[in-house]
Amino acid sequence: MKKFAQFFKLVLLLVCLSFIIQPIGVQAHSGSIGYSELSIKENVIHYDLYLLADLVGGLLGVDEDQDGYLTENEVNRSKEDIQQLVMNNLFITSSGEKPAVTINKIEMAERWNYQMFHIDLEFGFDKPVTEYEVQYNIFLTALI
Repeated sequence: MKKFAQFFKLVLLLVCLSFIIQPIGVQAHSGSIGYSELSIKENVIHYDLYLLADLVGGLLGVDEDQDGYLTENEVNRSKEDIQQLVMNNLFITSSGEKPAVTINKIEMAERWNYQMFHIDLEFGFDKPVTEYEVQYNIFLTALI
């Protein structure tokens, strides 16, 4: 009986340790696909962001007639909403500095056989970019 108690304590200890040393998981893009392409030239970061059209469209109600297709007029009417989604959920800093952000265009594009929104952004800093940090919260689901 004493050996069983020791064995039980050892198993219990190992189970507890496995829970303690488990890394905390984070998920992003709750089932979506997106692409980010960044390039740096002096004090400007050029950011091409591609977001899945049906996910953004569903979130923002872009497909007004709900026929499963996004028309050019529907996309044009939703550009301000898409801009707000991006501006409220995508942040870049360089050496702690917050940049001036310009959205050059929002358009439909095909990428890897997916219909996507292509958002062309520029982040302008006062000094040349030597390091940067991206905080991307678009469609982020985190464990709270």
